[in-house]
Amino acid sequence: MAHAHEARPGVPEIEGREHKTTLDRLIYMANQIGWFFKSQPERLRIPGIVDHIQHFWDPRMKKEIFEHVGAGGAGLEPEPLEALQVLKAAHDGKAATRGEAEVVETGQPRTGEAPLEVTENGRG
Repeated sequence: MAHAHEARPGVPEIEGREHKTTLDRLIYMANQIGWFFKSQPERLRIPGIVDHIQHFWDPRMKKEIFEHVGAGGAGLEPEPLEALQVLKAAHDGKAATRGEAEVVETGQPRTGEAPLEVTENGRG
């Protein structure tokens, strides 16, 4: 059991104590998603994290974590950080997300989603 003065992994320690702001919770949640996907084959990890955040986080959560990623992403582990960078780039109109572009192993798009077309200018 963690003591009040011991920070948990993924939760930034500020001035010697745990600081549980909304951002801290988002960082922790993103890292938890990353921990789950460590059990998956490497090629599925980043797309899986992207897909989960894209579909289950509300726009306010994504906005706050994208701002944090834009400022360097302190506290995020490498795979969640990479996934959030991919998702942020898609949100900013720079590229399709791997989650959106990912086709399940059957060769079909995710159920209920139209295939994503990517043009030279980004999303199509």
